Amino acid sequence: MLLKNAVVYNEDFEPIRADLAVEGEKIAGIGQVNAGGECLDLSGYTIIPGLIDMHIHGCAGFDASDGTPEALEAMSRCLVERGITSFCPTSMTLSFEALQKIFANAEFTEDREARMQDEQESQNNFQKLEELSKELGQETTETIEDAIDTIKSDAEK
Repeated sequence: MLLKNAVVYNEDFEPIRADLAVEGEKIAGIGQVNAGGECLDLSGYTIIPGLIDMHIHGCAGFDASDGTPEALEAMSRCLVERGITSFCPTSMTLSFEALQKIFANAEFTEDREARMQDEQESQNNFQKLEELSKELGQETTETIEDAIDTIKSDAEK
């Protein structure tokens, strides 16, 4: 995808008008870029990297001190819609036991997101392997399903 005529900030943090080529989830080029595929004119818009909120108690009707995965997930969804791609959930002054629960929830949520990303990457790799095997005239479905089950059970440990 080509994002044309946007304002971006260069290495000296000066605003400049430039095109941005995007391949998948990565920036492939900045400047005068000639890329095929879909093109979007962003004249009048500014493109910036995701922002980081280093201290947030809550949003979207939830609080980090709720100590639940639902609270952190709702906060994540709300923040990413506003350009914040990372945040540090901050607790209130609470009892030691309440803080332990909050911190355990944040750690569990982070670990679960990493496991989900690993599982998705594995699934994508196996799909590519399955497609290649079919091109070669080999059947791999059982082997792939068994391998995915093994990966899932290893991730649960």
